[in-house]
Amino acid sequence: MLNKLFSFIKSKEQSQKETFEYILQIANNISQENPKELLNLIKLLGQKTQAEQLLYILKHKNGHHMRAISRRNIWFSPSTRFGIESKTLSEVFLQLPNNDKISLGDDLVITNPWERSRMQAALIHHGQSRNRGAWKQDSNHYTVLWKPLNIIWVENGNHSIAAGIIQGDGTLVPSETYDISPIYDYIKCDGNHFIDIEQNKVIGNVRNIEFAAIFEIGRLLRDVNK
Repeated sequence: MLNKLFSFIKSKEQSQKETFEYILQIANNISQENPKELLNLIKLLGQKTQAEQLLYILKHKNGHHMRAISRRNIWFSPSTRFGIESKTLSEVFLQLPNNDKISLGDDLVITNPWERSRMQAALIHHGQSRNRGAWKQDSNHYTVLWKPLNIIWVENGNHSIAAGIIQGDGTLVPSETYDISPIYDYIKCDGNHFIDIEQNKVIGNVRNIEFAAIFEIGRLLRDVNK
């Protein structure tokens, strides 16, 4: 009896694919009416992951068991080959000049602070009228910007950048900038899987539904900017 009840409840739950499709319905409507707002939709979707990464070290003894979210695992492995010509992400992304100025308070910056004491020190000492002063970029910070999504991935300087995000203070210039839009000629996402378009085969499973939706919103941005 209980097994039947649990099966019934599970059957009534919204599936991952349904969630994906609902998000994309909104995104498509925004794209038609006011495409500039797609960037705010991306930021809204990404803030869940951003907050989870920031909160983990505050809620746990250490960050060694945290599954760090990065540009290398958010969609599928960077070593995955796709397309008839067997390409990888690094072969299709286009490197751009680092001309953008990123606001830690306003832009979607994904960081992975992993040590409690360093996170605590960053929060205590960074900021106006504190001994390290207002947040500022230094040589320890290494970040990667993905356009047109306007997502910034922190490679180094996780704790101090996290403090800047929490305080809503500071700007930085990315260390590397890439236009990722060529990926949309090769890969699509259906909410459950990432699919090689040319070979019609699955190359990865969706692990983060918000970032799966962000992937396809990037396609809308690409098409708007053509």
